[in-house]
Amino acid sequence: MGPKRGKKGTPWPEPRFADDPDIRAYVAAAIKDLEALKKHQEALEIGMPQSYVQAWGRKVPSNPPTVPSVGLSSGGSLPSTLYPSQEDLEVYLEHTDPNILNPIRRFPDKVVEKANLAIRSTQDTTIAHRRIAAACILPSGDIILLLGTVDDVDQLTRKKDWIRAFGNEARIRKRTWGVVVHGVNTNINPKQPQFITTLTSENAPVFAQLPASMNVTHTGWLLSEYKIKEQKLTNAHLVVIFDDERIANFAIQRGLIIKGRQHNVSIYDKAANLQQCFKCQMYKHIARHCQRQICCAYCAGSHDTGDCPTPKEKEYAKCANCTAENVHIKDPAKRLNTKHFAYARECPIRATCLAEAHQRRTYGPQYHTPVIRPGNSQPGAISLNDPTPAEAANTERSPRAPACTATTRRSANSRSKSAAAAQKRVAERSEPEPISPTSGDPTNRSSKKPMRAQWDKDLVIDADSNPEPKTGPETQIKYTYNTRAR
Repeated sequence: MGPKRGKKGTPWPEPRFADDPDIRAYVAAAIKDLEALKKHQEALEIGMPQSYVQAWGRKVPSNPPTVPSVGLSSGGSLPSTLYPSQEDLEVYLEHTDPNILNPIRRFPDKVVEKANLAIRSTQDTTIAHRRIAAACILPSGDIILLLGTVDDVDQLTRKKDWIRAFGNEARIRKRTWGVVVHGVNTNINPKQPQFITTLTSENAPVFAQLPASMNVTHTGWLLSEYKIKEQKLTNAHLVVIFDDERIANFAIQRGLIIKGRQHNVSIYDKAANLQQCFKCQMYKHIARHCQRQICCAYCAGSHDTGDCPTPKEKEYAKCANCTAENVHIKDPAKRLNTKHFAYARECPIRATCLAEAHQRRTYGPQYHTPVIRPGNSQPGAISLNDPTPAEAANTERSPRAPACTATTRRSANSRSKSAAAAQKRVAERSEPEPISPTSGDPTNRSSKKPMRAQWDKDLVIDADSNPEPKTGPETQIKYTYNTRAR
């Protein structure tokens, strides 16, 4: 029981354990633990990594990657593709002529019609019958064309005369697949052409077993050289781009050798990168493709960031993204704080985008999706010409039945004779034999005869307009087995 309260209106007396130092220390420690737990929970909800380098470093396995015993086409750790993916059926056109594309930019059907007309006008028998199904015009002026089959993509990629309909400088962008090499010494210069030659020669013995040749199209640091020098990093992450997904997946499994040292490799996923536009300061696109109004990253003014009158002054700082987001929030208590720069880490919108990129990097695909190439059968696809299970069973069965043994022949003859005798006895019996009241009664113990069955002879009438029963040899006789209720 607690302390008794005094008269009405008087305060409660102080508890007896208020002056106990041990209890006070215990309560203070508990409060401190709860505050630490709350901060940890908030950090987990935000999910923002401390730096971009550490985010990639968390994905590096502690041990070198293991190689499955099977090949790349059927490896248990590699993803399996049943049908061609969306990217396998696309043709990417870049460097198109704006004078040709701008009049039809908002009409994808006209772009498809123009492309199909250019294909037919080539009068090439290998591509004249092929058609483009859909088109997507990007803000940069590039065009993504969707075709029906992988063979169409292969043939239209080889014959490039029809591309001139979108400009003399238009060309098809080749697909590439990238990997991230971890822990590479920053003393090397990946931009030199000699580095690519050295990288290819060092890894040639390991990649010699693959059907495709190792062709490196680009190498570069994941971070900018300015940040590498600013942070004084001795090791950094290197991005290597290949022109074949089989080489990239094999590099993820085996790793890459650089200057005699084997490095761990992970997938380079472009969707896991954080992109921020330097023009409008919004995310998930770049300034080259931006069509929005210009906005300052320091004060959210309608001028270029380089022309800001108060650059990097926190007194006049104002985030353009948070300001635009507050327009849609009616409750003043729920509006975001705008007293920071657009690229600041304390920006809640930037923290959300970083968390999405980190989640994609951590839980995203570990390998590149295998490409379905023309001429190869699609694994898992069902052909209409394949036999059904019943047809396959009949095909596998031998055309000649196995010979019957003497025992089998004897048992078959005995069964046929017994069946014929039973049918003869039933046919001769026109009416069922009378059954005595006590013969089939199971309660009467004096009854020694077993319960007999009653056979009813019925005529089966075929479905005909005439309901009269048929007679003659076509008449079918069905015998119904009825038993008396016990």
